[in-house]
Amino acid sequence: MNISTIKTDELESRTLRFTKSTVFLTEYIDDSIHNKEFIKRIINSVTNIGAHYLHAREACCEKEFLLNIKDCNRDISETMYWLKLIRDTNSLWGNGHLKCLITECHELENIFRAIEVNLKPV
Repeated sequence: MNISTIKTDELESRTLRFTKSTVFLTEYIDDSIHNKEFIKRIINSVTNIGAHYLHAREACCEKEFLLNIKDCNRDISETMYWLKLIRDTNSLWGNGHLKCLITECHELENIFRAIEVNLKPV
């Protein structure tokens, strides 16, 4: 499947960097009971973004591609939720790394939403 406005390798690299940076952040969160659950869930959602994007790139038809892009969007939204919850319930909220992750998550959300909108049937 060809995405005309975005180089697929760049987007794959970007999602991978975002995933690694998010996992890196979890190493600095204390291991309270609630944080253990947040960490488990954010790692699940953030790793699914890249996995669904890889599935989309390997799709055999536009419908399959679109379904995987929708899954990316769902996982990006969930990741944003967990990032904000971590920010709001920990003393890390002023952490520059966390702010950058939230910004990058928002930018990825915009990219994947644009892909989805441009592929939806008119």
